Amino acid sequence: MVRLRLGEFLRRQTTALAALIVVITAVVFYKVGSYDFTSWDDLTNVVYNHCLQSVSLRTVSHFWLHPYFQLYIPLSYTVYALVGLMGRSATTQNSLTAFDTCLNPCVFHLANLFLHLLNVVLVFCIIRRAVKSDVPAAFGTLLFALHPLQVESVAWVSELRGLLGSALTLAAANVYLASDADERRPRADMAAAILYVLSLLAKPSGVVMPLVLLFWDVYYNKQDFRRALFRLLPWFAFAAGDVLLTRQVQPVYYYTNLPIGSRCIVALDSFGFYINKLICPFGLAAEYGRTPHWLFTHRWEYSMAPLAVISILGCICLGRGNRQLILCGGIFLLFLLPVSGLVPFTYQYRSTVADRYAYLALMGPSLLLAFSVAEISLPSRRMVVQCVAGVIIGLLACRTEAQLSTWKNTKTVFINVIAVNPNDWLPYLQLGSEFLREKNFDASEAEYLKVRSLGYTDKYVWTCLGDALQGKLDYAEAALDYSKALALSPTFAPALYGRARCEAMANDPHDAIVDYQEAIKYLPPSSYADYELAVELYTVGRYKDASIEFARTVGNHPNYLPTYYLFALTYTKMGRPKLARDIANVALARCPNYSPVMPFVTDVAPVGNGQKISFPWIFRK
Repeated sequence: MVRLRLGEFLRRQTTALAALIVVITAVVFYKVGSYDFTSWDDLTNVVYNHCLQSVSLRTVSHFWLHPYFQLYIPLSYTVYALVGLMGRSATTQNSLTAFDTCLNPCVFHLANLFLHLLNVVLVFCIIRRAVKSDVPAAFGTLLFALHPLQVESVAWVSELRGLLGSALTLAAANVYLASDADERRPRADMAAAILYVLSLLAKPSGVVMPLVLLFWDVYYNKQDFRRALFRLLPWFAFAAGDVLLTRQVQPVYYYTNLPIGSRCIVALDSFGFYINKLICPFGLAAEYGRTPHWLFTHRWEYSMAPLAVISILGCICLGRGNRQLILCGGIFLLFLLPVSGLVPFTYQYRSTVADRYAYLALMGPSLLLAFSVAEISLPSRRMVVQCVAGVIIGLLACRTEAQLSTWKNTKTVFINVIAVNPNDWLPYLQLGSEFLREKNFDASEAEYLKVRSLGYTDKYVWTCLGDALQGKLDYAEAALDYSKALALSPTFAPALYGRARCEAMANDPHDAIVDYQEAIKYLPPSSYADYELAVELYTVGRYKDASIEFARTVGNHPNYLPTYYLFALTYTKMGRPKLARDIANVALARCPNYSPVMPFVTDVAPVGNGQKISFPWIFRK
């Protein structure tokens, strides 16, 4: 009876500590619920993802049958779709926005926070199983939950995929470690393997988990290598299949392929970078520009490879006879191995390192802190160590709260990137695009000029600069910038489209028509180039061609009512009032109060006076 009550008390204590950790983490991260989407992949993955605008079995199945933007992570996009169903905030009509449905960023941010809290609980279970004590496990888990390196994963909507993959990976590890290795439980092992497969379908961030568990079983638990390997063989097979699939749908760019010796140096630099940020979490940013090219050209003085070598050698020397230190260091390095640069990956064209890559790797330092607290036997020393650990975690929490503020919106993200890495052109380009969306054309032009001053001028920069100048109504200069972009890529649709609009606004409809017709070949149906082409055709009196383009616009954008008015006006010019009346009736069926088309229905149709027809200002993403 006494033993039963003691067990119940311990279970209640464990549950209470886990709940306290969740509450503390939620208090630190709660303000992400008020943050916005950012242009840093959120537009691609969520806001402009057409499959999330009208969620159905067909649209969701698309993610399972096809990769999306060179990523095959169908489970994550399915969850995005489910969150999107709960996150519809408004519906707009008769607008020139890319989509009719507006998604509420709060719901997506709260989904990220929920997954992080779930991961915190799962990490607590793993650490507690290793140290066999509640309070030390709580300290270690708080380090994992509140370290500033975790901010990017929690505050960035696009990293829901990483949080989901981590949750399933940690759940699989919990089920695996809970099953008795001496008396195997086939059902538990099967459940763990299924969870691991699901984690790979969410994001392959936990692809090295089989290696971590093998290291845990053989080195730390002293199990037979063959037996442990046989138990994990399905995991290794799934991991190998996922690596092959990822290579197939996400080819590595040629400039990330380096000799093996150079890749080892890049990997050591990455390890050193993460060790540095683990100990001194300042200067964190969404993008570092730390590419292999950056490292090997003129930035050797900033290499973190020596720090990695010193840390690894120190861990090996201090770890003699101390399996716990080697276990923690091994977990940290193994989780970073796939994204260290030892094996090339696509994102290296921008940076080999990123805060989100350290999400699961932080289990290593967290476990080390828990072991350190648990190893203290004297009560007086234990109290001192726990106080020191509490102060460290409190300072990290304050730093995390400060880092969170850099993720409020696109501008705060890239202002912070510029503060950390002022010599990188990408944040200026992103910041200029954000000012362009806000129609702050002077600020946008200033940012694009900074990109040029850093020596980066490609078709995108010239096109963006043309967009800014076009917003300032400087059509002649804007057209010159678009032409510079087209000199680099003659079929670049945004530049063709932008130059056509400049020519149209400068009363040069014939050249505008030529550029519009060329741009339409490459633009998606969601653009309004066909509508604007129809306007120019109407202006020069090519009514038959204009009617064809207006008909295409109606098919692509049936809710954009001005098309119906101009379409009916075109038929009136062609002497076909019955067709004009039919078009007007279609418009009135969609919006009974749309007054511009009323004269066509009442046989008092306007004939037009040949004036230039204006059209709404459209900005590309």
